[in-house]
Amino acid sequence: MSEDKNGGCGGCKKDSGGAYLANGSFMEACPETFITREFELTDGIMNGSYRELKGDEDRVSVTGFYKNGLMHGEWLFYGEDQKLEKVRVYNEGKLIEER
Repeated sequence: MSEDKNGGCGGCKKDSGGAYLANGSFMEACPETFITREFELTDGIMNGSYRELKGDEDRVSVTGFYKNGLMHGEWLFYGEDQKLEKVRVYNEGKLIEER
């Protein structure tokens, strides 16, 4: 996803170091890649559900959860045909299982 000084394709504001400056639920869309990200922030840190959508039809490609800015729990990865391709399980950013 290309980024500009104000936070990239979706317009979520970031500081000069690239950190988000917000709280709540957000959607960030990039018209160049046709990828839309939906996520939650707490004090500018990803915390909560995450979803990535691709294409004009907004096909779900990734779902997961962030805890204190780190991938946590089960993350599901889907193919172009919407079939589950891969499951990864994280514990506070560390990959502990892949199936």
